Amino acid sequence: MSGHFCITVDLPLYEDPADPAVHESSDRDNFAQSNYDKFWSESGSPSTRKRFSVKLENPTAASAIVFPRIRQTSPFYRVYIEHSWLRLSPQQTKEVGVMMESLDGDPAWEDFVSQHEDQIFEVPGIFEISGWVQGVCAPQCTGGATVEVRSGKGTRIKDVRFDAEPGAAGVVLAPDGSPATNGVVLMTMMREGDYPVNQLTATSTVDNDGTFFVYAPELESGMLVGLLFLGGFGFAPCETELLRAEFD
Repeated sequence: MSGHFCITVDLPLYEDPADPAVHESSDRDNFAQSNYDKFWSESGSPSTRKRFSVKLENPTAASAIVFPRIRQTSPFYRVYIEHSWLRLSPQQTKEVGVMMESLDGDPAWEDFVSQHEDQIFEVPGIFEISGWVQGVCAPQCTGGATVEVRSGKGTRIKDVRFDAEPGAAGVVLAPDGSPATNGVVLMTMMREGDYPVNQLTATSTVDNDGTFFVYAPELESGMLVGLLFLGGFGFAPCETELLRAEFD
């Protein structure tokens, strides 16, 4: 899906199973965190434009010019940035808007896109956005972020029904009504009033005609269910609102 993601790993202090007296001297270096952003620019006329912001910072003790620098790996995306430079006071931080979109769906680039369609759908665009402040001899980097953008036809999940087998069936369609021909549907299940951390999950692949059936032995009538199409080659993700499973 799209958005900002944060993954953390926290390992407890290691102890030797055979001798608890033998253990790590400290667990201070047993924590790791990774932050990243991922967006899908769904095909349209033109493709959807994804908006987010980055922070430019002046870490120096004097007023300075701070500017963003963008490097990208793919020629199939456009990037817009709110400011090419800013003058910031000492220690000042300011947010700058960034927008990204795929060339797929823009009539002006139709021939170029059709010649490279496989590359556009298969290889994501990776963008490095960094902040730079005026230095004495050369600009100095103050930090940065990496963003991944993918292209695909917009999709929607239709005709959802629940079955006492038990499971959920439906179809994934593109805006023109054609079916998604690949990808995976993730189903989440939880009892009303339960905590999201206790939700159950099950998955199903999407057939060539766009249909899917998620088999889930844990599914019970009355559960709250969410269906998420995780995207596939040429198809962007989508999701339903929370649904209530009803079957006999």
